[in-house]
This record gives sequence, C-alpha cells and structure tokens, in this order.
Amino acid sequence: MESLLIRHPSIAAAAVVGLPDEAKGEVVKAAIVLKAGQEKPPTTDEIIAWCRDNMSAYKVPRVVQVMNALPATGAGKVLRRLLR
Repeated sequence: MESLLIRHPSIAAAAVVGLPDEAKGEVVKAAIVLKAGQEKPPTTDEIIAWCRDNMSAYKVPRVVQVMNALPATGAGKVLRRLLR
C-alpha cells in the first residue's frame, strides 16, 4: 500500500498501520510525509479521495496523518508501533 501512496505527486514517503475498530476489527491508517516546496499541499480529504480513485476499497485509509518525518531506526526502518 505504501508503494501506491507514494505514486501520489505530493507524497514523498508513506507508512501504513492498522488501527483497532469495533465494527470492522481493524481499519487502515496512513502516515505520510509531503514533498517540500509545494504551493498548496493537498488536504487529508484530497489524499483519501485520490486513494479511492487509485486503490481497492479495502486498501483506502480511513485516517491520514501528515508528518514532518516518519519515525525510524538508525538503519532507516520505519517504527510502525510509534505510528499507532
């Protein structure tokens, strides 16, 4: 799913985690880093709308969090437990 998200022209990096949900068991949360130097960065609603057009329905994130940088180890691996 991360590879699909970074195809968006405004997204530089992305990580996806599952969040608990009472009705579905788990829903998708995407943490993204936007590319620098954009005049008008997209809103989270615009990102979700783009995902609906470019992904299967079950892959579309229910929550999008914009971050300055993804939390990572010294080796560069994303610390997904910190994204929950």
